[in-house]
Amino acid sequence: MKIISRIADILNIRCVRFTDGGTEISTVACNSNGGKPLGGGRAPVVMIVSGKGVITKDASAAIAETVTSDPATFIWTISGDKISFMRRDQLAEVAQGDALYVECVSEITDDTLAGVAGRFRTEYLSWRRVLAEHVLASLVSRLLLLPVLGILFAVLMVNFAVSARVNDSYREAGAQLKALRKTSSANAETDERRQAAIEEFSHRITHDTDRLSDLIAASVPKKITLDELNIAPVLKTPEKGKPVTQSENMIIIRGVSSASEAITEFTEALAELRLGTVRLTSLLRDRERTTLMFRIEITL
Repeated sequence: MKIISRIADILNIRCVRFTDGGTEISTVACNSNGGKPLGGGRAPVVMIVSGKGVITKDASAAIAETVTSDPATFIWTISGDKISFMRRDQLAEVAQGDALYVECVSEITDDTLAGVAGRFRTEYLSWRRVLAEHVLASLVSRLLLLPVLGILFAVLMVNFAVSARVNDSYREAGAQLKALRKTSSANAETDERRQAAIEEFSHRITHDTDRLSDLIAASVPKKITLDELNIAPVLKTPEKGKPVTQSENMIIIRGVSSASEAITEFTEALAELRLGTVRLTSLLRDRERTTLMFRIEITL
């Protein structure tokens, strides 16, 4: 409620006094400290009615219950142990205009002004009324203008800082993308050279590698595991700009087995294929002495 009270820090209190000779009207500016500033400007208007027609009784009197139970007929103010009231139709003689709040009192004094202003701020004001009343809403907009501008300025500064970071990140990402494209281009060039070498191998080999692979695979006993089947092996590492050196009439087979007789069986089966000369060039036992590692050469 502090924000709402600040909205109504200064009030224009319109004092209306009914007399036998007519109606006296004056306006007094009053702030929340009870002081009287020079002018209220566009401050909210509160109206106090006194004089002829206003009746004051003890708040405990029976008539007080009758008055407070009929707001359509009466307007009243309870201050301390007293209640001041009047008939509401008497206000028709006074143009309420832009008055937001009306009270009736027995006598208008500085204490009366302070009491009416206090009740207006604490009992009448609410966010619902602030948003519904044009005068109060305009005051809210004026009070919030500077904080809103400050928030917008802060948002702009944060946006500027974030934008700078985003731009730096974008430039860094661009540099990384450029390097990645360069690396990809180099990898693509390497892949092209590798594919060209594979095609060159396939053109240089005069034998039907698929047929040879099928024949050899069909001859492998169950107790043998092949590690390598190399048809027309490359004799040395290919170098750029130099022809590939292959042993075109050679097949190299490497594998392992737990039984020497399986290796002998495999060698004999290869010889029966009549592909060429079959030689067992290497036979070694591993460190655990559980399996035999062999190498077989076939000269086509």
